[in-house]
Amino acid sequence: MESFFNHTTDALSVFDTSMRIVMVNPAFESLFGYTQAELAGRLLPITPADELETIRTKFREVVQGKVPFVEYEGKKICKNGQILNVLVRLSPIRNARGKIVSIPPCLRI
Repeated sequence: MESFFNHTTDALSVFDTSMRIVMVNPAFESLFGYTQAELAGRLLPITPADELETIRTKFREVVQGKVPFVEYEGKKICKNGQILNVLVRLSPIRNARGKIVSIPPCLRI
């Protein structure tokens, strides 16, 4: 799993259930221009302000188990200010007891 995370060309990140970034992969760093150190612990740092409430609602639906995953089109902001249109897929990671412990968004242009 770690090898896939580090070598896929898809921009991947892992969020905790409070919507804070835990980690990002090299493809994410390359695409958006941020390092993991710059993003770790931040709350939705690359999401434009006008999309925050929509994202929070979709994220909560997944965390609360109301839906198995969410897929939507949105915008993300690169470090250099460029806005990218992306397809986002939110799907949960569960622990051995079935509790959702993180959400790894997959972003595709």
